[in-house]
Amino acid sequence: MCAPNDENGNPQRLYAGCFEIKGIPTIQCWDEGYLGHHAVPEEYREAAYAAERVEMDADQYRLWLECWGQ
Repeated sequence: MCAPNDENGNPQRLYAGCFEIKGIPTIQCWDEGYLGHHAVPEEYREAAYAAERVEMDADQYRLWLECWGQ
């Protein structure tokens, strides 16, 4: 998920996934920063590399990180 860069030019991108943990559906997301797909745990990197890009605004980006960020 991609929001415009912040006022300092830093990227505002994250990877998100829906997982089932102990039978409970769970959403998790990871702030990409400058790490690219390496920002996610190793077991999800292949999926992160192939992930579809979704545009969002900066408010949505912050909300996702606040609610489901790792």
